Amino acid sequence: MQTIFFIFGRVLSPLRGLIGIWNKIWRIVYSGYCAGKFKTFGHSSRIQPFMTMLGGAENISVGENTYIGSNADISTWKVGNYDPEIIIGDGCVLQRDVHLSAINLIKIGNYVNAGRRLTIVDNSHGNSTYEDRLKIQKERPLVSKGPVIIEDRVWLGQNVCVMPGVTIGEGAIVAAGAIVTKDVPPYCVVGGNPARIIKNLGEKL
Repeated sequence: MQTIFFIFGRVLSPLRGLIGIWNKIWRIVYSGYCAGKFKTFGHSSRIQPFMTMLGGAENISVGENTYIGSNADISTWKVGNYDPEIIIGDGCVLQRDVHLSAINLIKIGNYVNAGRRLTIVDNSHGNSTYEDRLKIQKERPLVSKGPVIIEDRVWLGQNVCVMPGVTIGEGAIVAAGAIVTKDVPPYCVVGGNPARIIKNLGEKL
């Protein structure tokens, strides 16, 4: 049976070029379909299938020449006095399975590079108090400790989680698997849980 499948694959091999062209066309069509849901979406930007958008997609802006990988989950929620917004700048690469959830503000600068399964949230279900822990999840109001700001040219590794109220400075590198709970200075390397400074890359060149 394996031999039959192998031979079948060899027969289809010359079609790789056509399949590649079809995939490129499909990405463009799908990106155009999604673009109409956003507040703004750069004409040169692309989104891979299949994206989940909950809440208000009209509060999400994407710049030019930005790539968002498959199975993205990008959501904004109107809660209380918050005016939610997600802003993704120019030239960003967000690999597959990115998860962004905002009731306040998530702002990603220009030329930010992120590995798979990046999570950025500016909110949580309730506060870390005894009283809130007695409530079931759906009874706890969404709260935000502050916006999340990712400045220009930041590099976020695979499985990174950025928590509410955090600013990651320009040119910083966040190691794979890090959970960022505090601000990261510009041009520093951080890693761990919670993330700590591993190396200072010095002044800007």
